[in-house]
Amino acid sequence: MSTELRLPRLGETMEEGIVVNWNLTEGESFERGNTLLEVETDKMVAEVPALENGILLQILVEEQAKVKVGDILAIIDPLDKSSKRKEIPTKPEQVNSQNTLESPLALKELSKSFKQGVKNPDLIRAVPAARRLAKRYEVNLKLLSGSGPAGRIERSDVVQADHDETKVASLKQRFVPQMGPRGVRFLRRGKQSGTPVVLLHGFASNLHSWRLIHGPLSRQRDVIALELPGHGESNDWLQSRGLLALAENIEQVIIELELGPVDLVGHSLGGAIAVCLASQQASMVRQLTLLAPIGFGTEINLSAVEQ
Repeated sequence: MSTELRLPRLGETMEEGIVVNWNLTEGESFERGNTLLEVETDKMVAEVPALENGILLQILVEEQAKVKVGDILAIIDPLDKSSKRKEIPTKPEQVNSQNTLESPLALKELSKSFKQGVKNPDLIRAVPAARRLAKRYEVNLKLLSGSGPAGRIERSDVVQADHDETKVASLKQRFVPQMGPRGVRFLRRGKQSGTPVVLLHGFASNLHSWRLIHGPLSRQRDVIALELPGHGESNDWLQSRGLLALAENIEQVIIELELGPVDLVGHSLGGAIAVCLASQQASMVRQLTLLAPIGFGTEINLSAVEQ
């Protein structure tokens, strides 16, 4: 029977928090004591551990979202150790409030787990100020050594890293957009194996429009977000105008980056470019995913164009 995972009160004065990171993806199983997610309050970044075995069915709150105490974060399916994995239902079942993290017994157990500490080798221990500064300067906290208690990363650690040019270059190599072939800026993250996923954004946008899915996708795939010519910080190298010219430009970028056959994901204008590229170079495109692409109707958002 599915149940709701709610944001518990992690301190006497806590009223809300920010979801820093989900340690699991939908459909993954977990055991009691595993860290489900990390939440940042005004005083600390804390882990929310599982109070029983189960499966994470559905994540309802994205990373970096602000939530209040008691808000529903996800739907989980509690399981005994001996239970076999169940099919994920299309809709969550009605939940008994006694099974949620708001019950007194659950809160007592959660409080106990926080006092004892939950060991997680992948957890990044950093104060909120350090996280905010690292995000601002695009520094990867995973590559820093903390000077605080128990190796916690302090704000000063991020400041020091940002002033060390050699170290910063290493830290930012895989997390900061680079200028690529033909003046096209790109951001590449993930495993350098398998069929790469190339993301093409829409009109008047840039590669950061994929920021909410780039990270999650890169956990399993090699993901490259390209910035179209004339958008963001990419140069306008086109000798002619039109979709075909854009498609040819992206084709050459894919070739020069030696990506091989790719899975193309295109939104709006990027969707039309993806279709053109697939029709012109079928051997280069393994799969197409189109999100509200242009060219499949006569309607257009004039307000977006005029802005």
